[in-house]
Amino acid sequence: MSSESTKLAVLPTDYPRTSVQVVEAEERYQIEGANAPDILRALVVVVHRYTGDTHIVLGTPSSIIHIDLTPEDSLDSIQIEETDSLSTGDLTVFVSENSIRTVYNTILFTPLRIQLLHLHLALIIQNRSVSIGRISLRTQKEEEILPDPCAPLNWCEWPGPITSVFSFNAAKYPEKAAIITQTHSHTYASLLKAANTLSNHLLKHGVERGDVVMIYAHRSADLVLAVLGTLSAGATFSVIDPAYPPERQIVYLSVARPEAVIILQGAQDVNPVDESVRAYWEKDLGGVKVCIEGVSLGEDGTVYADGSNLDVDAKDPGIVLGPDSVATLSFTSGSTGIPKGVRGRHYSLTHFFPWMATRFGLSTESRFTMLSGIAHDPIQRDIFTPLFLGASLHVPPSSAIGTPGALAAWMDEKKVTVTHLTPAMGQLVTTTGGNEGENAGSVAPSIPSLRTAFFVGDLLTKRDVARLQALARNVVVVNMYGTTETQRAVSYHAIPSLAADPAFLSTQKEVIPAGKGMKDVQLLVVNRNDKSIACAVGEPGEIYVRSGGLAEGYLVPPTQNDGEPDPNKEKFVRNWFRYQDFGGEGENSGYADTLSSSSDPARQYWHGVRDRMYRSGDLGRYDTEGGVECIGRADNQIKIRGFRIELGEVDTHLAAHPGVRENVTLVRRDKDEEKMLVSYFVPLNSWKVEGSDDRTSYKEESTVEGGIQRYAPLIKDIRAHLKKKLPGYSIPTLIIPLARMPLNPNGKVDKPALPFPDTAAAVASLSAVSASALAVANTSANLHADITPTQRVILKLFASLLPGFSSDATEESLPPIPLNESFFDLGGHSILATRLVFELRRAFPVLKDRIGLGVVYSKHGGEIASVRGLASIFDVLRGEDLGLPVDHKVETDAKDFNGALGEDQEEEDNYYAQDLETLISSHIASSYPSYTVTSTRGLHVFLTGATGFLGAFILQQLLQTQPVSPSSFVSHVTCLVRASSVSSAVERLRDSCASRGVWSDSWVSSNRLTVLPGDLALPHFGVTSSQWEKLENDVDVVMHNGALVHWVYPYERLKAPNVIGTLTAVELAGKKEKPKSLVFVSSTSVLDTPSYVRIGSSVISQNLGSGVLETDTLETARRGLKTGYGQSKWVAEKLLFEAGKRGLSGYIIRPGYVVGESKGGVTNTDDFVWRMVKGCVQLGSVPDMSNGVNMVPVDRVAMCCVKAVTVSPASFNASEEKRPGGNMSVMHVTARPLPTFNDLFNALRVYGWAVERTEYVQWRLQLEAHVMNKARNTSGEVEEDNALFPLLHFVLDDLPTSTKAPMLDDRTTIAVVERGGLNEYNPPETIDEELMGRYFAWLVRAGFLSPPRDGGAGKSLPQLEGGVTKAAGRSGI
Repeated sequence: MSSESTKLAVLPTDYPRTSVQVVEAEERYQIEGANAPDILRALVVVVHRYTGDTHIVLGTPSSIIHIDLTPEDSLDSIQIEETDSLSTGDLTVFVSENSIRTVYNTILFTPLRIQLLHLHLALIIQNRSVSIGRISLRTQKEEEILPDPCAPLNWCEWPGPITSVFSFNAAKYPEKAAIITQTHSHTYASLLKAANTLSNHLLKHGVERGDVVMIYAHRSADLVLAVLGTLSAGATFSVIDPAYPPERQIVYLSVARPEAVIILQGAQDVNPVDESVRAYWEKDLGGVKVCIEGVSLGEDGTVYADGSNLDVDAKDPGIVLGPDSVATLSFTSGSTGIPKGVRGRHYSLTHFFPWMATRFGLSTESRFTMLSGIAHDPIQRDIFTPLFLGASLHVPPSSAIGTPGALAAWMDEKKVTVTHLTPAMGQLVTTTGGNEGENAGSVAPSIPSLRTAFFVGDLLTKRDVARLQALARNVVVVNMYGTTETQRAVSYHAIPSLAADPAFLSTQKEVIPAGKGMKDVQLLVVNRNDKSIACAVGEPGEIYVRSGGLAEGYLVPPTQNDGEPDPNKEKFVRNWFRYQDFGGEGENSGYADTLSSSSDPARQYWHGVRDRMYRSGDLGRYDTEGGVECIGRADNQIKIRGFRIELGEVDTHLAAHPGVRENVTLVRRDKDEEKMLVSYFVPLNSWKVEGSDDRTSYKEESTVEGGIQRYAPLIKDIRAHLKKKLPGYSIPTLIIPLARMPLNPNGKVDKPALPFPDTAAAVASLSAVSASALAVANTSANLHADITPTQRVILKLFASLLPGFSSDATEESLPPIPLNESFFDLGGHSILATRLVFELRRAFPVLKDRIGLGVVYSKHGGEIASVRGLASIFDVLRGEDLGLPVDHKVETDAKDFNGALGEDQEEEDNYYAQDLETLISSHIASSYPSYTVTSTRGLHVFLTGATGFLGAFILQQLLQTQPVSPSSFVSHVTCLVRASSVSSAVERLRDSCASRGVWSDSWVSSNRLTVLPGDLALPHFGVTSSQWEKLENDVDVVMHNGALVHWVYPYERLKAPNVIGTLTAVELAGKKEKPKSLVFVSSTSVLDTPSYVRIGSSVISQNLGSGVLETDTLETARRGLKTGYGQSKWVAEKLLFEAGKRGLSGYIIRPGYVVGESKGGVTNTDDFVWRMVKGCVQLGSVPDMSNGVNMVPVDRVAMCCVKAVTVSPASFNASEEKRPGGNMSVMHVTARPLPTFNDLFNALRVYGWAVERTEYVQWRLQLEAHVMNKARNTSGEVEEDNALFPLLHFVLDDLPTSTKAPMLDDRTTIAVVERGGLNEYNPPETIDEELMGRYFAWLVRAGFLSPPRDGGAGKSLPQLEGGVTKAAGRSGI
């Protein structure tokens, strides 16, 4: 019996489960007329009602009992064995005749909770004839603490429309600041003037009461202006975030059908309205009455729009607004995928503010924030609360959103007292650049001024509260509950400040409750089996919100088909507790309607008292204080990080995948109480990996992991399928395969029994489960049942090559490698794959000519390079030779291993570009300040990658600049070096530079060089907060040269150092208080597609330039880049393009092959060019290749980089044509004239090496034979390999084609170098025969290249004087 099946029922508690401590107490009770069996049966019913479970597990003194029941069962139908007590996980009920004694843990329960349990037992016994799901458990004691659904509310209490209240405050406090941004302050009087101006402009163009005005917005004072101007005209405002994809914007427009459009200037600057969107409202919607573009607010109340200021009367338009006038149109998720428009009333915009001000101490002196999402309805709370109170609203700089620690610092600087947050935004406020935990490297600034923080939008955890209160000891955290349909947050649960009650938070559960209804609001928890029954304390039910402040309802589209259910009737329902007939006259009976009888002209826009409830779809339960705890969703719609997600929609698309038989998606919480989507599925047999068994159980966690690993290709395919159908936030975090869905006795999916790993990280790591873990989890007998002879041979080859395995396996004991496991998942890489190819050729000599790297990298049965997959291919190839019939699918796989992409791979070869869009939205600020040289004492440069080959020469040349002018002289360089301490960082930098002959101790002694230990992949490069702040304040130019250069690693492996590291450089350069120039060293790898070869040739043929232009958008490489390194550089460049369009200044430098220093010949040896040279010398043969090779001396590339530092991008960009990267200019560093591979190989013969020129095909065969015929040493390993061995997968493919590089235009580089002035020594632009000889001489002296035999018959190698002789690689991270 599994541990799950013996787990006792767990009841809702009053206190958190923070320890295993037990402090027992007992409560006693007697039930008149009851007997012991009845009480025990009633206890089973209570457990069912408290938990919702239909399979109840309880303990007796001698056993564990299982009871299955349904809500329709009766008490007498429940069978239970004879016993005198029953136990749940936390309490035991002892019975004797009609007496009850309950022993419980006071650490978890209050006495009231146990007393109510006894009363509920009595009610169940007294109503034994009623089905157990329909017995009302509410007692007289609970009536005193729970809301009465028939009690009257203050339906008519309304302080007037927000526009009138704002106008009153503007008259009372005309010079008081209403809105404060980073650069401007707008008074109440100026804001009123501007709102009236915009309102009258709308009216002048025919906008009428109730018309929808769509606002293209950004977080700004301009948004407040647009909202107030729309409302004052009697219209309805709706907001669109211009960052949404155009297709989504069109969906919103189709629902809203606006009559006017307002486009804020800031929104237009960052995300111009797409032409397809504009065409939709102009053509598909028949046009709008007015489109006001470029709207912005001047400090004096002037409204700028359409290129000038609006010359319109600023008087009050005098539009009468009533409680039921429609003010807002907000959007919420729809089950069909089409969002629903929710029409919000003016009543709700102001009704709760007087009560909130009194309850939470809000006043005219409060200082509020605008932090909510601009297109989410909580933004209304941000705007209207301060304007109602006569308080001030502070708008954060865009750079603070998403920058760890920046929001807290801004809030502290502005002495903010009140903020509205979602839990996700709260986490952003409390996030710092350091890691979490006791040893965090930094802490966010404290916010002592903060007094009240209102949270809404998602479940709030105790951890969220603790993190905020750690920064703001004086803050009262108020968790609120509400939906778009309730318009406002309608309930609250307040947590006192640490200063007032430091122990209170420890008494709270992990998820903070929604609490009690605000004034004139009731949260009604309703029995799900009989909605006429209100729930008692502890039992789950559906939450209905009863309030006079509900939204008017959904905007029903004119295209809705007859017969479709009216969503308003389903969700906005009459209070049946008061009107049991659900219809008829007299709805207002018993309520005083003071608004209808008043003389207020607003009464004409008042529909009278309506006792309505909104069906939230949320599940909740009452606690013993009358508050509500949210526990899930009644339907399949959930909310994660503020986004509503229809689980049904996820499951619909998941079920449409051809490999899925059954599926269900749930929301689970990880160990940190973070919500995540988890999808479970049963694969179709046709997708199952060979050898799997439908009968296999996946209950054990280890087996769950094995299942994920086994079906990894299918899971990847499912994820790719979902990405095409759903937004990113709806993609499940985990997708878990099961042999079958667990079912409860009723035949439904037993969701509690679905397995769930502790954390997402544990499952994510399964893609690289270690061999040792596999060996423990699986015996050889299980792994290799029915192994074939071909599989056995390949298995032993895997073991001989892969780390961690022994090749000494016997017939009886094979290595513990699963037959379906990828060679690469077990530690293989490209070099080992190359070796595997040659070992396979040795093992299968008949197939030698047909086994290449394409075989290893081909996919068979969803697997790449598995024992089983390779064996199947080889069996097919051998079968063809013998004329045997073969399976068509396997035959196709075998014949397609020439490297061509399959359809699924073609669909995924631009995944790096898909990642780009996500990174832009999450990391690129809406704007960046322009860079201007302000230093009078020379430039301070921050340099990354100084330990790399190019970086060392950049550092040398930076510190050799002359003090001709402050803008051309580098006075100080700070280098980031990957190391654990300052001393080790300095030592590493010294060693690296000295090995290239460029180090000088004077750099340190003269205080011109600072070395910081850090890491490109870490937030803020891993430096401390004080070091980061100093960099922000001191640095003038960021020279980002660091990267992880690797030609095999995939994009995901390189993303952190190469992409996220670049975003960190952008963050540093984009500091508003001191903007910097950013010089980014990229690579021509971003152009490595055949299309760019054609583009370069086309540019030349049309006399447009000398090759691919530096103004190219890189869109041609959005698909098809093959190396992870090229992909990572492409994404980094495109991110810089976007930042440049938003104001960031600087250069992107694209060098080709960076080869040796031109004077001393020192070069990097870890390079394709020099490996090619050495490999050819070892072989005695060179291929005939006329391809150009863009080799440029390292000191030439370094000089171009330094010129980019000293030539201001602002002055340069101003005089040049518009670039795709805006203020970020591209510089191509290319050889002039371009040497060819044949020039390189001819130089070998010139200097005496005996190498024979051979046609490429013949040369390739010679190289392959050379490698194959290498002798073995006593260990059975191949002796020293040809220098090209690690690159054989590249060299033996089609080298003349794969090395064909595009010609490059470099006019920007030429201009920058000219403007930077001449150096004392100008390195050559290309590699000629003399310089080639210098490089050869250095390579010989360094021991990398063997000298020509017998002195050779050609020219003597140049004599090198001094310099270094250590062979060094290129990387510098």
